[in-house]
Amino acid sequence: MVLDATAVSNAALGLAVAHGRPFYNCLYLAWALEERCDLITADERFFNALGATFPNIRLLRALEF
Repeated sequence: MVLDATAVSNAALGLAVAHGRPFYNCLYLAWALEERCDLITADERFFNALGATFPNIRLLRALEF
């Protein structure tokens, strides 16, 4: 599968502006949304800010292996 970098970057910029989060974090979120997969992060501030809005964001320390 080929990733449309322009589309993902535009989506990330929209997420960053709408939610007041750093663009680089939103790149990962936009990519996960594009791929319809979970985003696993150790960044608790990012998770706390957007986890309720985007249930595909999962906090690493909360996962059981």
